[in-house]
Amino acid sequence: MTLLSTIHNLLSRVTQGSSIGPLIFLTYINDLVELLRKYNMTAKLFADDVKLYVKVVNTTDIDELQSALVALVQWAEDWQL
Repeated sequence: MTLLSTIHNLLSRVTQGSSIGPLIFLTYINDLVELLRKYNMTAKLFADDVKLYVKVVNTTDIDELQSALVALVQWAEDWQL
């Protein structure tokens, strides 16, 4: 039995395989780095990947991480990602 994902309409995207696609993607996502920096998170961008780094040593860091994740979700919803 094959299970398939639910079909969703895409509201925004960067065309894969285009020569300008990576530049458009980085321009599109670059403000995410600035947003997360407000929460003391480091974001590294490479091609179409994003890695997030944060040091958690106490409960205040956990609360700040949760706030950053909420902001990330809101950012993704705003940009229809």
